[in-house]
Amino acid sequence: MKKIFVLIFTMIGLSRLAAQNFLNLPGDFHLSITPILAMTNGQLGEYVYTKISDSEDKKISELQWDEKLIVSLGGAIRGGYKNIFLDISFARGFSPSDSGKMEDSDWMNSSDPTMKTTFSINENTLVSYTTFNTKAGYTFRPLPWLYLSPYAEFEYLYRLYSGNNGYGWYGQRYNVPWTDPKAIYYKPGELCGIDYSRMMISSYIGGTVQFNLPANFSIQLSAAISPASYQESYDTHFTTTTKTSSKNYLDIASNDDDSTRAFFWGCTKFSATLCYNFSPNFDVSFTYSARLSWLQKGVTATQNSQGVYVIDKQSLSGFDMYESIFKLSCTFHLKRYPQ
Repeated sequence: MKKIFVLIFTMIGLSRLAAQNFLNLPGDFHLSITPILAMTNGQLGEYVYTKISDSEDKKISELQWDEKLIVSLGGAIRGGYKNIFLDISFARGFSPSDSGKMEDSDWMNSSDPTMKTTFSINENTLVSYTTFNTKAGYTFRPLPWLYLSPYAEFEYLYRLYSGNNGYGWYGQRYNVPWTDPKAIYYKPGELCGIDYSRMMISSYIGGTVQFNLPANFSIQLSAAISPASYQESYDTHFTTTTKTSSKNYLDIASNDDDSTRAFFWGCTKFSATLCYNFSPNFDVSFTYSARLSWLQKGVTATQNSQGVYVIDKQSLSGFDMYESIFKLSCTFHLKRYPQ
């Protein structure tokens, strides 16, 4: 935790130095830099469905990956000319402890599709967490205290988790629910681990409304929706507790069987920011944001002995996600455009 504060204050110091040296930008150009400290909580949903017909399917597997207390450090740069702006931001995350649990459920009873036959729990560990955003827009000022900023955005998200030390109840051998006394219980560490990565590339259209308040405060409200997004995951089910061998799966969210296509209108996000302006060149902000990707289905493929992923025509994959993010940021305006 000390390292986090040292880094933040170092960035603040460098930002102040930069502001002193480069305030004389030409013409109507403007530039600002923002170090960011964020904490994220959420959950990733991973699903497998078996096809019954072209219009009907049945869920046979569900994995819920917790995102608990992910701390991320990053920064943003905003530049522009007059009312036009361009933002670029980047962050890397880590978890100071475990990332919660990964819960794995299966419905393997062919005569009763509602019977959950398997339930297991793994300790979830965050291995990698990366975000990258670019945003371009235009700011209007219809009233002295009101700013409107429509924008277009590109976002890249990547997460990698590892589930280990699993335990749980398996009832499919006797065709009973996982809660039945006949279900086989495996103690912690007896179940093989699972690794899971997800990459998501999304475009967004949205807007921000800013209200200037008395005493140098302001509030910003933003909302955006994704017209198109591409999402894929790699699911590694180890077949030994030492993780020396595995079965590998590739899942791609898509509107049809063409796995190169994106899915549409499947993601949204919003944020609320309280900002205090200490001086013309220095703001401090606290932001709450939420990101939601509702359930999308797509293709699933299994890696064969030659290392090639072969699409399973009888199955579908499924994805969803939600995240809540709290951010503390300091913005240094190397040159603020007068509006």
